[in-house]
Amino acid sequence: MFLKSFLNFFGLEGGTRPHIANIARPKMLLNYAAFFLFRKFNLIKLPYGPINLMVEVSTKCNLACPACERELFREELGGLPIQNVKLENIQRLAPILRDVYSAYLVSGLGEPFLNPEFWDIHRFFKTFKVKTGYFTNATFLTPDLVQKTFNEKVNAVLVSIDSFDQVKYSSIKKGSELENAKKYVRLFAESKKKRKAHYFSLGLNFIFRRDNYRHILDYLDFAKSLGVDFIHCSSLIVHREKDRDLSFFLVEDCEKQAIFREAEKKAARLKIGLRLPNLEVFQKNTCGYLWRCLSIFYNGDVCPCPFFRTSRDFYYHVVEGNLVDKRLHVSDCIVGNYLNEGIEAIWNGSKMQSLRKTILGKEKCSPCNSCYFKYDLH
Repeated sequence: MFLKSFLNFFGLEGGTRPHIANIARPKMLLNYAAFFLFRKFNLIKLPYGPINLMVEVSTKCNLACPACERELFREELGGLPIQNVKLENIQRLAPILRDVYSAYLVSGLGEPFLNPEFWDIHRFFKTFKVKTGYFTNATFLTPDLVQKTFNEKVNAVLVSIDSFDQVKYSSIKKGSELENAKKYVRLFAESKKKRKAHYFSLGLNFIFRRDNYRHILDYLDFAKSLGVDFIHCSSLIVHREKDRDLSFFLVEDCEKQAIFREAEKKAARLKIGLRLPNLEVFQKNTCGYLWRCLSIFYNGDVCPCPFFRTSRDFYYHVVEGNLVDKRLHVSDCIVGNYLNEGIEAIWNGSKMQSLRKTILGKEKCSPCNSCYFKYDLH
């Protein structure tokens, strides 16, 4: 309990939680220590570099999930970009990688294994002994790829499995087979145990929607049967009017609280890590992204936040401390492009500093003045 409170106080979760094999690097250790010491001071210009990176490696995907952000791009944002990130571009991140603790190849709009240079990109990060992880829809996994994941010393894999029910799963992940995904998640778990790979974490991604939130209790049993370490839960991000009825925010607060309490108790009993979104707005919270993270996109754009890579309409906002249902046009939070300017300069550039001031209430701008993500409500 004390350890959890300690880690939460300093915002040390996910990509910033210490792992001895990756933190024992002189430059990185100094950078991490500075982050640790100064994080709670909410400085505008930071005396340390980014701690972790979210790196998009592809905007290509073989699936057509109905509520995916890809559909928003396709219908309203001038077309879906279809491109793989090149290793030669990623190599331009080298100036900050000796300081960076972790890099997650989250793929953004796509599936990472559709990029033929995926493993070359991963190896590049590993030359700096960076903690790494990737997110996958599991459709391209093979026994060889599972073993390669361990051979290449990947630290974490998050698999997107939206439902344990075949019919529901197929309706969300069109073109994907649940049994195939389950097979490879089990293989990851078995391989971790066989190899005694204590450095490796295996997780499932679950998205709360109005039509599935009660399933989380059975989903925990499902996760336990597959041998996973944790479940990462978030809420459906609503961009389009047609998806509005699916929003988890339409569920009564008392109902959500009851489900969450049961889920937390069950997860503790099953010994599975469970990350749940907050249900209340915490006024004193500040957005962790702006003080520790950079999101790197396929075209070189850099954002502190992975959610606002482009200007668009968006539902559900925090206004004067209250969560409201309102459609607003929200600006992007692009702070630079690392292919055109130094990544180190972007980290403490004028745009990043302006966004930090916004979070602290010293300035107002879109998207941060109405963003509910900084309160972990997603």
